[in-house]
Amino acid sequence: MEAGFLDGTQGPLFHVLHPPRTAEAKGCVLYVPPFAEELNKSRRMVAEQARRLAAAGYAVLLPDLYGCGDSGGDLPEARWDGWLDDLRLCAETLCERFPAPLYLWGLRTGCLLAGALAQGLQVPPAGLVYWQPVSNGKLFLTQFLRLRMAAGMMGGDRETTTELRNRLGAGETLEIAGYALTPHMAQALEAARLSSPPQDTPVHWLEVMQGDAPQLPPASQRKVDDWREAGANVHATVVSGEPFWSTQEIRTVPALWQKTLGCLQRGSERAVAGTSPTTQPLVSVIMPAFNAAAYIEEAIDSILAQDYPNKELIVIDDGSSDDTVARVQAYGDRVRLLTQANQGSAVARNQGLDAAQGAYIAFLDSDDVWLPGKLTAQVGYLEAHPEIGMIYSEWLPWKPNESGHFPAPENMVPNLAADLPPPEQLPIVPEGSGWLYNRLLFGSLLHTITVMARRSLIEKVGRFDPELKRGQDYDYWLRASRQTEIRQIDRIFALYRLHGGGCINQWPDVNYEQLVVEKALARWGLEGPDGGRSDWTAVQRRLAYACFNFGYHHYWQGHPKLARRAFLTALSKHPLHLPSWRYAGLSMIKSMVRG
Repeated sequence: MEAGFLDGTQGPLFHVLHPPRTAEAKGCVLYVPPFAEELNKSRRMVAEQARRLAAAGYAVLLPDLYGCGDSGGDLPEARWDGWLDDLRLCAETLCERFPAPLYLWGLRTGCLLAGALAQGLQVPPAGLVYWQPVSNGKLFLTQFLRLRMAAGMMGGDRETTTELRNRLGAGETLEIAGYALTPHMAQALEAARLSSPPQDTPVHWLEVMQGDAPQLPPASQRKVDDWREAGANVHATVVSGEPFWSTQEIRTVPALWQKTLGCLQRGSERAVAGTSPTTQPLVSVIMPAFNAAAYIEEAIDSILAQDYPNKELIVIDDGSSDDTVARVQAYGDRVRLLTQANQGSAVARNQGLDAAQGAYIAFLDSDDVWLPGKLTAQVGYLEAHPEIGMIYSEWLPWKPNESGHFPAPENMVPNLAADLPPPEQLPIVPEGSGWLYNRLLFGSLLHTITVMARRSLIEKVGRFDPELKRGQDYDYWLRASRQTEIRQIDRIFALYRLHGGGCINQWPDVNYEQLVVEKALARWGLEGPDGGRSDWTAVQRRLAYACFNFGYHHYWQGHPKLARRAFLTALSKHPLHLPSWRYAGLSMIKSMVRG
């Protein structure tokens, strides 16, 4: 982070610069702050967003407007047109240092300035990001004047907004909530309207509303609809949270940080490289979801934030009873939503496979997240190695802290994108790569949320087995391992969320792990497609341990009869396994006591 002053047109401009934490900038982001106290209330939100954008490869400039914050002058000396000239200077300075596409990011009245600036730039910005935009300066001025009215009522005064406007019109400067409002500034606000975006400049309209299923306010929706009818490319999103720009205490809305990052990253790779997304292979991402409202937005955002441009996301709702569907629908045409009665994740993934159009297929569960660079790295690796049909990566468990909150993903694996070599040079994990059939007999090496496969391989392997309520992915990797060499990239690209509602905490009544392995052995035996052969005794012991583990969990969950059967099966495969003897006896006693 760098702090300093620029020589503005009205006087010195204080600014904070967050340089990109990557070798080259993906884009330049110029922040346009709001008016009066809203600037101070929002500083924490803005500073954290800037840090996150810089970590993702963006150069971010946060200026204080002249007469505001730590910049020179006092507010009565500032002029609206002077602010526009200063912002133009900031944009030129930022892009001169970091030659990359320019994005304008405004908050509240800052959106009025950003919109006007966008129309006046010689080269239109690559995108506009509007946080809680004020579209009508006259209405904002009325609300601002009401702060004076409210304070006056407490002292016995009963001024109206009309009277206050008349005093401003007569040349009087008014003090409102500790800020001096000059006639010139009032006149500029009165006349300001949110400008239509330049042609082909996408607009990301982001609002924060309170409630479980917030909706865009009617006035905002009308503006968005009008722009869309005029041919503008507008993406409107609402996140749940408190109005951080006006709350008494300083507040943050973490969901807004991730949404904003996703908005900027979509298409930024195309802007930097000058590559059309249609020239790159399409990746279809399949996400089954069941009662996932608590986490699905983070999962979706982590996909949309991937810098690989040519992707489609297919969410299959498996009969959710919460507002999962509504949360997905809020993304509009950026996400394709399919629905079905509750039939399990295997059926949901199969429906996704049927709908997928991509040359590559990837998977993410609705409560997990991807880290930056996953799609670009995996597509690049497969493009460079046409003999490989499937790849996967490393992952990390994602646990809540003592307060029950999950750490920010970028704090789990910092500077991931900055450390990535070219995709074709990505290192692999030797022990997790190769013809994996024999190794997979001893455990499911692949985690579904890290996998990418060629469509041609998917067509050979077929569909997920809907009879397997658990382990359908393990079964799929075993089947795939008969068709292709599989490689593991030596990079962490996904976080697996550990929470009370996950399947890892709920044991089924069927030992699907044993079932999957025995099914593979019955079909293909001990010999892999590369000629390697597994030891029969070792495989039997592996199955014995799976049975013991299954029985152990059910014993402590209060199912002694089910546990006893599992321990006896374990002993049939590994008679010398003493823990199985011990727990077989204990489960028999517990069964007899319970009758």
